[in-house]
Amino acid sequence: MKKILVIDDIKENLITIKAVIDNSLPNCLVLTALSGKEGLKTAREEQPDAILLDIVMPRMDGFEVCQKLKEDKTTKHIPVVLITAVKTDTKSKIRGLEAGADAFLTKPIEPNELSAQINVMLRIKEAEDKLRAERELLDEKVKERTKALWESKQELNAIFNEAGDGIVLLDKTGKVLRINKYITKIGGFTEDDLVGKRFQSLKMFPLKSMTKMISAFSKLIKGQGVTYEVEVYTKKGEKKIVQVRNSILKKDGKVEGIIVILRDITEQKKAEEKEKEHRKNIGLLSKTAMQFVELPQDKDIYNYIGKQLQEFTGKNSIIAVNSIDKEKNILTTRAIIGMGKLSKKVAGLLGRHPVGITNNVKDEELVYLSDGKLHLYKEGLYGILLKIVPKTVCNSIEKLMNVEKIYTIGFTKDNELFGTIVIFLKKDADKLKNEQMIEAFVKQASIAIQKRQVEEELKKHREHLEELVEERTKELEEKNEKLKHYNQLFEGREFRIKDLKDRVKELEERLGIYDL
Repeated sequence: MKKILVIDDIKENLITIKAVIDNSLPNCLVLTALSGKEGLKTAREEQPDAILLDIVMPRMDGFEVCQKLKEDKTTKHIPVVLITAVKTDTKSKIRGLEAGADAFLTKPIEPNELSAQINVMLRIKEAEDKLRAERELLDEKVKERTKALWESKQELNAIFNEAGDGIVLLDKTGKVLRINKYITKIGGFTEDDLVGKRFQSLKMFPLKSMTKMISAFSKLIKGQGVTYEVEVYTKKGEKKIVQVRNSILKKDGKVEGIIVILRDITEQKKAEEKEKEHRKNIGLLSKTAMQFVELPQDKDIYNYIGKQLQEFTGKNSIIAVNSIDKEKNILTTRAIIGMGKLSKKVAGLLGRHPVGITNNVKDEELVYLSDGKLHLYKEGLYGILLKIVPKTVCNSIEKLMNVEKIYTIGFTKDNELFGTIVIFLKKDADKLKNEQMIEAFVKQASIAIQKRQVEEELKKHREHLEELVEERTKELEEKNEKLKHYNQLFEGREFRIKDLKDRVKELEERLGIYDL
């Protein structure tokens, strides 16, 4: 069972974090400490797989605890996640990194983020434990084989032939005495290419790598052996990355030579870079999803989409974002990102700025984009502009923009196209490595555009309704004024009728007197 140590001077925080971990990671045992001193003691005794460490604590804060953990041989390999109260506290993050922190969490801690971060730390710890075990095993093998090397040439041959890593044997002057077969596998160099030559003259190692290795040799002789990585060149000029570990050969207490052990980690590094790029893109998607929700109504959504998409395609790309009016069958260029100073020259060739250009479009011309997938477009800018702009002009613009490849993708809803994106990759641009991420982003953007369109339509309806209400209110006010006028007339007549009745009554009474 994996162990997670949580260090915080506030007991309620420990209870909360423990509850989250127990709920989301039931296979983990949560250890707690209410102070830095207690946390250090628990870390040494329990050897947890990850540590969550609050920065703000009395007497010994999180930075000091982290530094002590990383200075201790028994705990330096344990991943530490610092918990900070301020999301944008760059100064604290820099100080934390200098103290040896592996990651950061910001209060209030979101449960999913906490679980994800712990899982990452557990994977790092597991990988480092495995690497350390392999390193110890390798050290043991090197020691055993080094001893055998000087005892028997026959055993030396067996070691060289069985070794799964590249081995170069140097004498004390730096001359190559021998290489094993794996060196040939790594770089394609044979014994004739390397044996008998000074190590410093080997073409296999570029100057930067050579300098790093010679520095490591000097430290090794002083008893400071390290494992490090350098670049090497194959015989064909291809670049690879190797992990290097050195051992000293001694005889009667005197240095007789150095064994250089090389492990090809090129594919491992590529996988790590790919994973790093994937995590970066996932982070970008999460960020843009939230920003789409929070995007102000007055901000140009098409320009925003273009800028965010360039985060996936790279700076050496130009992004054109277009909308389609389905009722009028008109395609309008709404934003162009990445053109920079070329805008004026392109505008001169087109006769106007490209943003705002409209073209009549037929459904069959763009139907292939209704699948929401990224497509490599081979008909050039002439086809992109629906063959309305002269081909010679389009060719001139492509040359000006240094375009090598063009990709297209559509904004869709239920397989119905309502906009497009065109990606122009320059000749010095990196190849698109994240097509799935681009497609996922464009789906996000499609939803955001639909939301914006609905909001704008709703705004129009509200404005129309307000106008109707205002007109009706005005009409009612006018009628009310008329009603007041009629009421006043009616009240005046009532008064006069009453006056006449009283007068008649008075006359009748007088007539009655005369009759008597």
